[in-house]
Amino acid sequence: MVIPIYEKLSEEYAGRFKFCMIDVDENKNMAMKYQIMSIPMQKFFSAGENVDEILGAVPEDVIRGKVENILKRFPSDEKGRLKTILYSWVEHNKQDAEKFSKWKEKVENMQDEPVYGSIALAAQEVEKANERLSQLLIELEG
Repeated sequence: MVIPIYEKLSEEYAGRFKFCMIDVDENKNMAMKYQIMSIPMQKFFSAGENVDEILGAVPEDVIRGKVENILKRFPSDEKGRLKTILYSWVEHNKQDAEKFSKWKEKVENMQDEPVYGSIALAAQEVEKANERLSQLLIELEG
């Protein structure tokens, strides 16, 4: 049921997304390796890593949405991969900076521990670097 959908999408996404079909009856080792218990099982990979899957026959718009999501999350071009890395970096650092700020507010003996002051200075430097990376990400997307 899904083969015609994948044939159509394979033409549309040629050069951007590769579609492959495996006959699990003829490739039992592959079926065991990927724990395929039911068909159709649609597995999606990026750089050899299983990143998503769909079990069962689904409409074209569901498959297309999955493909678009994977292309967005795992771009194949250098600029796209760099943007993904930077976005993740910036977001994680923002979250960590917020956690650190809350921790600092609750610490009563900040002056009693010399290392705390050094950590606070280093955290400020990281925040400045993160701001710069945020600006560069905006320029990269420009």
